[in-house]
Amino acid sequence: MKPKAGLLSLPDEILHDILSLLPWQDILHCTSLCKALRRTYMLSSELQYITELGGQQLLPVSDGHISFSKRLQLLRDKAHAWFKFDIHSFEVIFIPVQFRTETQVSIVNGHACLWKEDIDSGTIFPIPRKPLQQTIERDFSPDSLCSIPKQTQSNFDVLNVHIDPVQNLLAIVYISPGWK
Repeated sequence: MKPKAGLLSLPDEILHDILSLLPWQDILHCTSLCKALRRTYMLSSELQYITELGGQQLLPVSDGHISFSKRLQLLRDKAHAWFKFDIHSFEVIFIPVQFRTETQVSIVNGHACLWKEDIDSGTIFPIPRKPLQQTIERDFSPDSLCSIPKQTQSNFDVLNVHIDPVQNLLAIVYISPGWK
């Protein structure tokens, strides 16, 4: 009688190495068909990182200083931050008249930074944050960017948009004719 020598008779370390050579879709396919391969996958942060990265259509970064388990946790944390993102949380802030046109706008650490080169003037002010209070909607059409009631995209010009899901922040700087 001949001994059975198959793929599943190999040690977990070898199975892990074989799976890590496959594209992420094939890793998922193999682990969905076989319990032993699924167990190997579940015990490997590296394999989970490869599939998570591929599933989010991101490219791998070769950094030997950070463990696969830490990279996997960071990747998942960033993905979950988008699910907590609240597009309806907004704050109306006053922008001085001299900064309403031809102004460089940036958002840094929850502060709006405005710079007007022709008058060599700038202003920085905080954008207050509000806690998440409603469900998330991911419709980013131009009209959804205006939080002023009864306004449509033809009634305002967007100067800049900054999105930071880690801070639950979507800052849109726009000008609406008639605002003084």
